[in-house]
Amino acid sequence: MAAAQDQTSDSGSPPPITKFSDLGIIETFSDSERLKTRYTTCYVFKEDDTAYFGQVFKKKLEIKLGEFASSLERIPDEEIYPEIPPGAEITDARKRRGGGGDEVEGRKNLYVKRPSLTDYEDEAGHEWIRKILLSEALIMERIFRGGQQHPNLVRYHGCRVRGNRIAGIVMDQHGMSVNDYLREGKKLRGEPKQLVDKVESAVRHLHGLGLAHNDVNPNNVMLKEGGGEAEAEEDVPVLIDFGSCQPFGERTMQAGTTGWCKDLIFFSEKEHDFYGLEKMRSWLEDEERVYL
Repeated sequence: MAAAQDQTSDSGSPPPITKFSDLGIIETFSDSERLKTRYTTCYVFKEDDTAYFGQVFKKKLEIKLGEFASSLERIPDEEIYPEIPPGAEITDARKRRGGGGDEVEGRKNLYVKRPSLTDYEDEAGHEWIRKILLSEALIMERIFRGGQQHPNLVRYHGCRVRGNRIAGIVMDQHGMSVNDYLREGKKLRGEPKQLVDKVESAVRHLHGLGLAHNDVNPNNVMLKEGGGEAEAEEDVPVLIDFGSCQPFGERTMQAGTTGWCKDLIFFSEKEHDFYGLEKMRSWLEDEERVYL
C-alpha cells in the first residue's frame, strides 16, 4: 500500500458531548488506598477517527458532563494509530463491499475496535498502544485470508485506515457475552457442552492456521444475534478478542485473563486454549460460578 500523508495536523473540535454514555470513562484509584480516587479520565473518537482524551482530578460521580467535555484534547494520530508496515496487506473496510453490493461501512451492526486508552495518561508517547492494535489487525488479516471464515469466529470486515495508519478494526457486533448473559439470570438454549464444542471448533480452526487464541473465557464468547430467537434450538457462540492471539511459539502481546490460564501467558501455545475450553465447560456446569 502506498504511503499517504499523515493526518495529525487536523485541528477540529471534539464532538458534541450530550450524555455520559458518549464517553469512555475510567476512574483511577491510588495504589496505596484502593478507595481513594487519583483522577478520572475520559475519551471519545469522532466519525473521522480523530481521538480526544481528557483528565479530571475528581471522583467520577462528582464530575459534571461539561467538565468532562471541556477537558478533552486532541490526541495526535501518531501516538495511538500504528503505521501500516511496508508490504503488509490491510483490508480497508471503507473500500470493501459486503453482501448485495452494500458498503460494509454503511451497516449499523458493526463494531470498531479502537486503540485501548485505558492507561493513555501513562503510556502517551510509548509504542505499546500502537503495537497492540497493529498486532491484532495483522492477526485478523491472517485469519481472514486463511480461507472461509469459521461461523463461530467473529466476522472481520477490514480496518479503518487513516492516511497510512490503522485507526480501528471493523467486525460484526454482537449483543452480549456468555458471561453477561448468564449473570443476568438468562438460560442458554441447548446443552452447555454443545456451546463449548462450537467454540472448540473455532479454536481448532485457528490452530489449523498455526495460531492460538490464548484467552478463551466466557467474556470472549458472544452470543450471536438470531441465536436467541424463540424458534432456535440452541445458542450460537462467537469467539472474539484476538489481542492475545499469536502464531505458536511467538511472544504474546497480553498475558491472558486472571483465573482463566494456568500461569501468566508469555508465549502462544495451543495448550492455553485447551485449558480455557475445559475450564469453560466446568464453569457452565457450576451453579455457583464466579462471573468475570
